[in-house]
Amino acid sequence: MLKSFFSFLLLSVLLISCVKKESKFTSAPKGASHPNLILTSKSVSEIKSKLGSIPLFDQTLAITKEEVDLEISKGISVPIPKDMAGGYTHTQHKLNYIIMQKAGVLFQLLGDEKYAIFIKEMLFEYAKIFPKLPLHPQTRSYSRGKLFWQCLNDSNWLVYTSQAYDCIYSWLSKEQSDYLNKTLFRPYADFLSIENPQYFNRVHNHSTWGNVAVGMIGLVMNDDELVHRALYGLDKVNVDLTAKDNDGGFIFDKNGKAGFFANLDSPFSPDGYYTEGPYYQRYAIYPFLIFAEALQNNKPELKIFEYKNGVLIKAVHALLNLTDDDGEFFPLNDGQKGMSYYTPSLVSAVNIAYYYGTQNPELLSIAKKQNQVQLDATGLAIAISLKENKEEKFIKKSIELSDGSLGDEGGISILRHQKLNETMTLVYKYTAQGLSHGHYDKLSFSMYENGDEVI
Repeated sequence: MLKSFFSFLLLSVLLISCVKKESKFTSAPKGASHPNLILTSKSVSEIKSKLGSIPLFDQTLAITKEEVDLEISKGISVPIPKDMAGGYTHTQHKLNYIIMQKAGVLFQLLGDEKYAIFIKEMLFEYAKIFPKLPLHPQTRSYSRGKLFWQCLNDSNWLVYTSQAYDCIYSWLSKEQSDYLNKTLFRPYADFLSIENPQYFNRVHNHSTWGNVAVGMIGLVMNDDELVHRALYGLDKVNVDLTAKDNDGGFIFDKNGKAGFFANLDSPFSPDGYYTEGPYYQRYAIYPFLIFAEALQNNKPELKIFEYKNGVLIKAVHALLNLTDDDGEFFPLNDGQKGMSYYTPSLVSAVNIAYYYGTQNPELLSIAKKQNQVQLDATGLAIAISLKENKEEKFIKKSIELSDGSLGDEGGISILRHQKLNETMTLVYKYTAQGLSHGHYDKLSFSMYENGDEVI
């Protein structure tokens, strides 16, 4: 324990010294200022002024720096795709986008050019191979990707990588950014949307990732056409509306809508319940909220956090209430057991909901348990509030969450009883089908005692 404390102390000192060094990079104006997605020039300045004085933020930054530095020391690897999930190429490309995103944040907050150089060199490697990449050799998906076996994972790559690109965009020369825009990023956005309309236009958690990927890179490149495409989808003229995907779900919205707004309107009930169930809500909440934050920073006139009576903020509270005493999500529909609010997507969700919501102090107690924050203005706000001891216990009460876009397709009731240190929870399910991830057990219940399943 003592060794870990001194290691953290040393990393904190190194971080502070890095910040105090004058940054070597200068901005090269190219339209919209950068960064402009999750970090902004204003938030970067504010964060820098607080570094070394906000324990949880400093701790997260130190751990992130250690992780990224280790990966940079290993060198860059951009293999030709061939594997399914779990295979080497799949795992490497996933690691690449995660580390690039974190490296971009470190470049902005610490000013060390090695992080920008790492991202630039990685992106140029991708730009070399992308134009000649065929569809992924694995054929299981109805929407095969390029780097991955399905477009969903390619969209994951672009959501994270767009954040890294945003962080170095002004550091790159105009020739370099123009090359990456033309050779890699615009073609990638077109591939995920125009070339895969049945994937992109669908109302489903997969397509939300696709919408957000196209929208995020559109904001970085200041490409209004891509942003509009992300928000409202593609024309359905050439889409077979009777086709189904490999999950068995129809590839269209029954109301004829598509895009990010359709994925906000249809799956979410007015209470913030996501019809696919909490396991998939946990997965989709990251693109929903990270794009909302980017839209708020770039297009505040959309008032995205007020959309549908603030459904995105409600969704985070609903999701937290859909957990047992250990923070694990109730396994509704075909959701897997064991996933909890300690997952990174819920760290982002709690931070963003706190910052853009009413700054509910109960969210701080969840953030305290998570013991990490998102490295942006939302995470800083959480860390400052925790330092000031503002947190209150998140109390899970008995609650009913309606299902369906209008809240008229059944729902979930959670009855909770607590006496001393013992809790009993009854989860009563009478939902809609839940899209392709629903089960036909639309009327069922389960019971928990102190977080353990009884029935």
